[in-house]
Amino acid sequence: MKKIWILVLLLSCSASLWAQHHRYGSSFVMSYPIAFPMGDLKDYVSKVSYRGISLEFNKWQKSNLEVGLESGWNVFYERVEDKVYTDKTASISGVQYRYTNS
Repeated sequence: MKKIWILVLLLSCSASLWAQHHRYGSSFVMSYPIAFPMGDLKDYVSKVSYRGISLEFNKWQKSNLEVGLESGWNVFYERVEDKVYTDKTASISGVQYRYTNS
């Protein structure tokens, strides 16, 4: 498993470096982003997201103009153990699995 991660890392880095070579053509970059929850999301899921992918396509129009499109996806996940919620006289407890796709 460790060898697979090293191979993926090397291929990702080499693709990014090679993409810089195409001065007046186009380039495609696939990267592995690490995301941190912020704002209201941090109150719901506090863990850092290591699940995600980012894709980018760039095309040079002129020597000083590049047009591109980028899209990314991250999954925030956290398991919350035995939380108890009380409303008036009723109480509910259990394990929560919190997911957010962004």
